[in-house]
Amino acid sequence: MNFRQAIEEDLAEMVLLAAGEQARGDRHIGYLGLDAASIEKDVTGVENWLAKTAVAFDGRVVGWLLCETDDEMGRGWWWGPFVVASDWGGTAESLYETAAAMVDISEEEQAPDARNELAAAFAVRHGFVAEDASAVLSYHGPGWGNRSGTVALDAEFADRVASLHDALFPNTHTTGKS
Repeated sequence: MNFRQAIEEDLAEMVLLAAGEQARGDRHIGYLGLDAASIEKDVTGVENWLAKTAVAFDGRVVGWLLCETDDEMGRGWWWGPFVVASDWGGTAESLYETAAAMVDISEEEQAPDARNELAAAFAVRHGFVAEDASAVLSYHGPGWGNRSGTVALDAEFADRVASLHDALFPNTHTTGKS
């Protein structure tokens, strides 16, 4: 198995691997969608994603790790690692070493599902500190149906949502208005 920077041809296999893992709470990682189409859009939406993604390759992609970065802040958000279940151990470690050498960050975050014991142990080994999780606000009441995506809010509600965001997430890099 080798560990290298991702190439465009890896994308389809990366997306399929992540979609399978995202469907499982014990393997889920935050920051990404749940289905292949949204994961592909998320990954390719990261500026210069190929230069920030490491893959484990053994005739096929068996693992990957991407770091979304904010160069101005020197901050990175790790998407993954996503690893074929039987290959988790050292593969995740080697992916991290490979990907970390590809980015220049001084602060980093990872957001595994609380049930993801593999990613939680990985995070501890790499010095991530567990903090209170973010809240996810959702509405599934009347009139919502099967809608997806962003919903434009009336100005009155937009101000209320922004205030709620700022109360729940004080002193974060993104305000409710942004």
